[in-house]
Amino acid sequence: MELERKGFIYTVKGRGSFISDTEHLLDVKKNELIEDLHLFLKEAKELGIGKEQIIYKIEEVYKEG
Repeated sequence: MELERKGFIYTVKGRGSFISDTEHLLDVKKNELIEDLHLFLKEAKELGIGKEQIIYKIEEVYKEG
């Protein structure tokens, strides 16, 4: 039921449960990650980590490829 609620599977009465469209699954995962990132950034700000430090790390990660 939890998988269906989160959109990972869908049920067809009399036929069973099936995996949802992978594009939808990717969108769900991206949205969860964005929300996690938001919470992480709020915590970093509260701890006094500057925006410049965060941007530096972001650029570092994206340069890694």
